[in-house]
Formats: sequence, structure tokens, C-alpha cells
Amino acid sequence: MAKVPKGWKDAGAGEEQIDHILYDSQLSTTAANTKLNMFKQTEAANGLKLTNMTKANELPTSQRMLIKKITVFFNDVPAGVDIENLLDKAVCEFLINNKRVMAAPMRMFLHESTVLPAGATQDEQEAIGKSLELDNYIVLPGGVNFTFDLSTGDTVAGTTTNITVAFTGELVRSVI
Repeated sequence: MAKVPKGWKDAGAGEEQIDHILYDSQLSTTAANTKLNMFKQTEAANGLKLTNMTKANELPTSQRMLIKKITVFFNDVPAGVDIENLLDKAVCEFLINNKRVMAAPMRMFLHESTVLPAGATQDEQEAIGKSLELDNYIVLPGGVNFTFDLSTGDTVAGTTTNITVAFTGELVRSVI
């Protein structure tokens, strides 16, 4: 059974608690070892198709989120070789208030529907992902800077692809 940190506070008077997904998308490059800084965009500037962030790198002070699952997925269906190149020693690092909360290989965060397409070296499409469901939930407080950096692999990918990071959990916000 997953653990809720002691610092988490459920919704109180004048607040509501809802299921929520916080997400952000960035276009990868065709260069090796590229650092993508996720969650630095805003919905107002970049649109809902790329992000649902209201502020860059932080939740509004009137909100807080209990993160239960972290997912990385490709919005496009890149060639199998490009997926392998993007994942070659690729790493994700999550910091809250400049303190590392987690760092792990990107493969550990891939969504369940991530597939390695059939190609020259592989006869059949193969599922390769499983989102990271946390045993110890993470509290993301409002008004505090956070970063989620995704560093792509050591091998050059042939094409770019849009990569999305999503935090799934519960959001507490003021009732409007």
C-alpha cells in the first residue's frame, strides 16, 4: 500500500480535492545528451495541447498536489531505432525547491502504451513501458519552484519527437 507523506494536508474549508494530471510536452532534438526542461511552459503562452501549467515551474500558491504516478510518453510514433537512441542512458531528474526528489533512467517512467515498433531488426511490435507508480507519494507544494529534467540518450536520434511528462495524483485548490 502506498504511503502518503506526513506533510500532506487534505482539502480543508474553502478548498476542494480533485483527481488531476499535470503535464508538459517538449520537442526532442536530433542531438545526443539533450536536456529538456519540462514544466517551464504555460498554457496561456503555449496552449493546452502542450501543457496545462498555469505558472512556469510551480503551482499557484493556492494549490498543492499529491503525486502518485509519473509517466513519460512519446506523442509521435518514432521509429524503433529512434526510441532506442532516445532511451540510450537517458535519465530523468525531479527537483523540488532545488532538492532532488528522484533521479532514474527514463525507461522506468515510460507509459504502458509505449511500443518499440517492428523494423529491420525486430519482427513484431513490442510493449516496453510501465508508468512509475510511486510507493511513497510526493507532495508538490504551491508557490515552490520545481523542475523535471529529461536528459536524452547518448546516441543521436534520426528525427525529433514530442515527449510528454505527466504527474497523476490529487490536486487541492481553492473553491472558486
